[in-house]
Amino acid sequence: MSVCARGGSAIKEEKSKIIAALTAKYKNLSVQYTISEGQLFAQGEWYAASLTQKVSDTEDEKDIYKVILHKENDQWSVVGKPELVFSAVDYSKVPVEVLREINRLDQSS
Repeated sequence: MSVCARGGSAIKEEKSKIIAALTAKYKNLSVQYTISEGQLFAQGEWYAASLTQKVSDTEDEKDIYKVILHKENDQWSVVGKPELVFSAVDYSKVPVEVLREINRLDQSS
């Protein structure tokens, strides 16, 4: 499987559906976290973004979580829960190559 990460126009086409799926699962997500642009993986059926907690103190160290979504039948759904690092053991339905790329995402991706 090719794991080609894609952004740009491919993301823009899917972004509203992705945000809708995220906020359906986590109602206050956008209030508590800044959601990065994210990237599409494989043939565009996997998506991941970084979540950075919004805090008032800019000196405060913030953990950066990542979230994975999967697209099936033109519907996005959240896979598991936000994590600091995803393991193949806990996320066996996500291709290992995709997990590797997602774990490499930084806060701007």
